[in-house]
Amino acid sequence: MKYILNNLITFKKTVNFKEIALCKIMTYNNICTINHLFVDKKYRNLNYGSELLKIVENHCIHNNIELINVTVHEDSLSNTRFFYFKNGYLINYKIDSKIHLTNCDDEYTLINMYKKLI
Repeated sequence: MKYILNNLITFKKTVNFKEIALCKIMTYNNICTINHLFVDKKYRNLNYGSELLKIVENHCIHNNIELINVTVHEDSLSNTRFFYFKNGYLINYKIDSKIHLTNCDDEYTLINMYKKLI
């Protein structure tokens, strides 16, 4: 299922009429940026995320989009970067960032990943 609002496109995956995954993308100048990809915890590690990502990639190919990029947290507890790596995405660059909240200062590294489609 696909919904379009201005330049934001949302793809959804359903199982037995239940929405279990979604992916939000934006496109500009033949480049797609994944803003959000989420799979319900009960349905993770069952390839639903990869299936949804493939649908997004096919949409991009059919619309002459040359590149998809996504920024993820570099976190030893997170499987996000490994998910994208498994699906053919490569590391483009890293960004060291600091978040200042009222209660704490957090430091983390972001990783920009990409996949060439055309």
